[in-house]
Amino acid sequence: MTDLVCVALLAAATAILCGGCERHPGQAPAESDIQDILAQIAGPALKREGPRVANVLVSPDGRFVLYDYWLKEPGEGQWGLVDVDGNPLVESLEGSSIWLIPDWSPDSSSIAYASWPEDHARLVIRHLADGVEDVILETEPNSPILDVAWCPTGGSIAFTRGWRSGCDLCLVDLASSQSRLLVDGAGTGIVMPQWDPHGEWIYFLRDLPGALYRVKAHTADPEAETVGDFRDVLGLWVSPDGHVLLARGTGEVGDGRTYCLVTPDRTPNSRTLAPLTDARSVTFSPDGKSLMFGMADTAAPEPDKAVDVFRASVDEPLEPQPVVSGTTGLARAGAWTRDGKVVFTRDHQSIWVADADGSNQRELVSLARHEPADASTR
Repeated sequence: MTDLVCVALLAAATAILCGGCERHPGQAPAESDIQDILAQIAGPALKREGPRVANVLVSPDGRFVLYDYWLKEPGEGQWGLVDVDGNPLVESLEGSSIWLIPDWSPDSSSIAYASWPEDHARLVIRHLADGVEDVILETEPNSPILDVAWCPTGGSIAFTRGWRSGCDLCLVDLASSQSRLLVDGAGTGIVMPQWDPHGEWIYFLRDLPGALYRVKAHTADPEAETVGDFRDVLGLWVSPDGHVLLARGTGEVGDGRTYCLVTPDRTPNSRTLAPLTDARSVTFSPDGKSLMFGMADTAAPEPDKAVDVFRASVDEPLEPQPVVSGTTGLARAGAWTRDGKVVFTRDHQSIWVADADGSNQRELVSLARHEPADASTR
């Protein structure tokens, strides 16, 4: 999960599921609560007519683009899968239930996601070669799964689960389907679990905004520890070379965010990335040496706010270089492919790929046509 759309989801889920509504601790989420969460996942996209892109995820090997999108109402969702040339591999992976924030397996062969088929949650793995789905675990009715993070070594998946009493961080072993508690989130909301590139540590936040923590996942007695003195974190991303990027702010609507890059050693040090003060979304390149992000025109109203997508080296000084202009439609930074191309969205309606300098833009998917786009070049 690498976008502030996910931050909006988790903030909504934390507020609703971990104390934001008056309900007895053992009572499961009501349908209205679920719809409230889903309405905040897509954010401005819900103000658009027709289908709307919710998430775009490039596979770890850089060959495939997975996207999920709403049809008419939150929860009426489908998935699609294309290669980076726009050729459809799966035109419609219909969700038979409410599903949240999928994640790729490290070998790009499968997708893990959480679903809420009725009043409980399931952690599901879908194998793309044959379309077979394995239910890895099911939770009790009062423990919805809110986030999924596949370990880079492939053998386990971290996830958060919880309800009004708090959201816990858990780990499931895929060989045995046995799960265990890593961090007790009693009274708080544990959100945005992110693995380090070696599959040893899991970084996470307590509440939004909240403090940055990490826990060693594969130990007999895991114990969470704080990383630095960060208390106002709204989002986190772990780079392929092990750095942690933090979005910091109050969380109030209209407030700007600042971004800092953290080296998480025994004495964490950080530096602020000044030009990213009002960035909308941030993703790392596969080598961890570059960033891609969107910068909004703050004077424009939602949902038509124009966003220009930039790239920059993480080395000092940070000098943003334009990739694509959002003046012809809302553009949002999505992800990088392994060969250095960038994937982004326009108007929540289409998915595009371009070279890192913005040249050779091609439309991969057009939701207006409910099908992968022709291989046109703009």
